[in-house]
Amino acid sequence: MTRRLSRIFTGVAALSTLFFTSLPAFAEEPFALSSNFIDSAKAVKDDSALLAKITEVPGADLWVVLVKDFSGMDAQDWVKQTFNLTGLQKYDGLVAISTTTRELGFYAHKKEGITQKKLDEALNPEVLGLLKAEKWDAGITKLAENVSTLVNGGSLKSPSSGGMIGLVGGAVVIGGCLWIFSRRKKKQRAAAAAKDLQTLSEEASSALLKTDDAVRSAAAEVEFARAEFGLQATQEFAKTLQEAKDALDHGFAIRRLLDDPDPETPAQQRQMNQEILALVQQADDALKAQQEDFQKLRDLAARVPEKTAELSTRVSELRTQIPLLAAKIDHLKLKFPAAMLQSLQTYPAQIESLLTAVENSLQQAQTHLATNDRNSAVPYAKMAEETLSQAATLFTRIDAAPQELGAAKERFAANIASLTADISDANKLGHQNPLISEAKTVAEALISRAKSTTNPDYLALNAELKETEAKLDALLAPVREAAEVHQRLQENVKIVMHTAQDTITAADEFIHRYRSGVGANSRTLLARAKAHYQRAATAPLAQQITIYQEAISAAQQSIHTAERALSQEKMRVGSNSGGDFLAGMIVSSVLNGIFNDHDRGSSFSDFGGGFTGFGGGSESGFGGGRKGF
Repeated sequence: MTRRLSRIFTGVAALSTLFFTSLPAFAEEPFALSSNFIDSAKAVKDDSALLAKITEVPGADLWVVLVKDFSGMDAQDWVKQTFNLTGLQKYDGLVAISTTTRELGFYAHKKEGITQKKLDEALNPEVLGLLKAEKWDAGITKLAENVSTLVNGGSLKSPSSGGMIGLVGGAVVIGGCLWIFSRRKKKQRAAAAAKDLQTLSEEASSALLKTDDAVRSAAAEVEFARAEFGLQATQEFAKTLQEAKDALDHGFAIRRLLDDPDPETPAQQRQMNQEILALVQQADDALKAQQEDFQKLRDLAARVPEKTAELSTRVSELRTQIPLLAAKIDHLKLKFPAAMLQSLQTYPAQIESLLTAVENSLQQAQTHLATNDRNSAVPYAKMAEETLSQAATLFTRIDAAPQELGAAKERFAANIASLTADISDANKLGHQNPLISEAKTVAEALISRAKSTTNPDYLALNAELKETEAKLDALLAPVREAAEVHQRLQENVKIVMHTAQDTITAADEFIHRYRSGVGANSRTLLARAKAHYQRAATAPLAQQITIYQEAISAAQQSIHTAERALSQEKMRVGSNSGGDFLAGMIVSSVLNGIFNDHDRGSSFSDFGGGFTGFGGGSESGFGGGRKGF
């Protein structure tokens, strides 16, 4: 009988080992949580209601996250890394639920706050049953209620503890069914995920080719427009077309990475295809703007005689108002110091000069229209329209001068402060750029002059301050963006570094724990992971993420190789006495989970039964586990 039970338990261990090591590799990496409840799997119906329910737990110390998968990681390792990345403390408890691989991990302190034991107990058969039925809202609500009850000193109802012998005896049959059923479901989910990814990939490739054709057509259209309207009239079109080309070149570069011999994970493929679609959309937007501008140009060509006539009429109207400008400025002298009106007094002469330039442009347009050359008349009509707009702006400023002068002093101080902030950015970011240094020197001189001027012309100085700031801003924009990218890169490197550190630690602990059955291959991979980790610390920042990811990959391979070695050793020794220790080690882990679940009222009456982890976390005082549903 004893030998028979031994063979039964050995079968349980083998099935369990196969079950745990057959999980598919997805790629939802551990991340820092920003809220007590996050549904990155988009599974629940009412996020806000669940967040409110979870934060009812005393101290708001319960954290729950739903993901689609655990990136091929052990559920307990995943939840532990997320716990640490989020910076949770000893009073917090974290539960992470995978909606596709149908497992969960939990992590908490062993003695303080929401303890590991309380979380384990709160994840009872009722909660697991609701999760198994994909009643995510109800399952998480019940979990929060259970935790609240336990934290407040209450106890959960549990069914009778009778039938233990039947439970253990039936574990073999049900465990086999569980494994078969799980394998089938996983294959179905993997096939569905692969199909979705294939659809996304085909969509991205199709959109890339379609937009590339559109860009090529647009390039021909720009050349045609240049021949029609001249180089000056089509400069902006060429610039827009180049932006679209740059976006597409980036998209094709990503496509080449996807097609190269080095495979990406499904999550990486999904992200890269989505980036291609975003770049295609960027190029499409640029082409759409170009098409709209082309249409405006052609509309103008179609009605250029009427347009030149309208502009001529507008010039005549503004000329009749010039004598009134001097009277308006004289009236302002009664309310404001003469020093504040210096720039306004130059406006009439400026307007006169601008109107003369408009008339000259219109005369050139009329010359081409006389020969019925409308396309050649278009650039002159556009130039006349833009110059006339400048003259109209000066008219508007004089009309708005009473209000502008009243607020000019206040705006003067704000403009100085704004330009001073840009100078500070230039000192920090642009010291190696000669154009920025030159613009910064001009800005500093302007601020010095503005502050030292007695009775300043606020309108003129405000305009000069804003113009100088706009030029410095334009030069600073790329380096500001680069600085932001650098900062984001540093933050991402830090996250990946911690993930690598935790993965290496987990691999080291696993190999140490089962060292008697782990060979040189696993240890070599672990040594390689540690070498990558050390090399990343001294590598250029732009390369560090890649090297840390290599460390993570090597550490994960180390664990997987060790797991395969243990499984192969178990299968090799079979029922021989030489395998008793290894079999006992694995069986005890599995059966401990079974017995613990029974003590809490767990049942294996359905295929979701549940499985528990192989122990606690590596940090002192903390622990966790995993369960299937």
